[in-house]
Amino acid sequence: MIRVPGQLPAIAGAVSHGGLVVTSGVISPALLGPGPAPGIAAQLDGAVQALSEVLDRAGSDLAHAIRIEAFLARAEDFPRWNEVFAAAWPADPPARTTLIAGFALPAVLVELQAIAALRSALPQTPASAARPRYGEVPGSAFPDTGWPMMSSDSAMSSASAGVAAAMASLSRWRAKASWSA
Repeated sequence: MIRVPGQLPAIAGAVSHGGLVVTSGVISPALLGPGPAPGIAAQLDGAVQALSEVLDRAGSDLAHAIRIEAFLARAEDFPRWNEVFAAAWPADPPARTTLIAGFALPAVLVELQAIAALRSALPQTPASAARPRYGEVPGSAFPDTGWPMMSSDSAMSSASAGVAAAMASLSRWRAKASWSA
């Protein structure tokens, strides 16, 4: 379990299981200090940086994000979030959901959470192997990784098997952790 500065001790900042890391919501660390709350631009940048640091400590990074969930306090901040998202994930962005939500702390304008693949769970290529550049041979490799792309059918069955295994494991964990009356 990874801790995040400012979170309650009972809340995990991130947990990893089955090749994935799942984060709790993170906010800009600038909100934890004294002084006035930063504006949306600083909070978005700070939250993305904080998310990057949590993922790194858990064995992943922004490049391996599978899903990002953003909670914005104000709908008018959506265009700025789109800009920050595009800068953080310029190619092959993760799946994303953005919601408008209220926060317990009124100064919070954005909170981010992620699901990402652990770097150790991904196929590795030898450093000496020549990696094709993304797009040189259609369907040859994912960007900047050298990992071969799968056909959509095998990718879906592989992804489905991974999700099914993770869900089964989660169900077993919940059964062990459940309270009995």
